[in-house]
Amino acid sequence: MHDLKGTNAMNKKVSALFAASLLAAPAAVLADHHAEAAAEAPAEAGLSTEKTPLGELIGNADTKAILDAHLPGMSDNPQIAMASSMTLRRVAQFSGGAISDETLDAIDVDLAKLSAK
Repeated sequence: MHDLKGTNAMNKKVSALFAASLLAAPAAVLADHHAEAAAEAPAEAGLSTEKTPLGELIGNADTKAILDAHLPGMSDNPQIAMASSMTLRRVAQFSGGAISDETLDAIDVDLAKLSAK
């Protein structure tokens, strides 16, 4: 059985670290990335944490559910709009380890399953 008290504390910690990571990202980095994303070709058919913008993942109910399963509270964070044009892997670089490579890889596995449907 899961320790709900511990799970809630962990969810709050991930959400707080995510918010802090967005605030720690220099505005120039966010602006540069936004300009790069706008200049790139349309996204490929496959979804991934490396290529799909975070806003696109959160804007789809199925992919948002995947993110919420792995990173509870992140998609509801009021500061998420600041990172909507960035990929989740890019955001993870500013998370201070709160978003691990293992978590990103697990999200990619679930996104691939969804894309295969």
